Amino acid sequence: MGGHGDGVRRYRLVVVLVLVLVALLLVVLVLEPLVFELLVFVELLLQLVLRQLKALHFLNCG
Repeated sequence: MGGHGDGVRRYRLVVVLVLVLVALLLVVLVLEPLVFELLVFVELLLQLVLRQLKALHFLNCG
């Protein structure tokens, strides 16, 4: 009796793992373009901040 229950539990675990992997894959595929745009946006933001800091530094020194 116990062996049969373990088999069902293992099968259920495998199904859950597969579903989680598929869900992660879908999330990555859907969000990948957004993540790329977000990275580009952050990079632009950092460049702007650095430019501002350089300008301030130049004003302070000059």
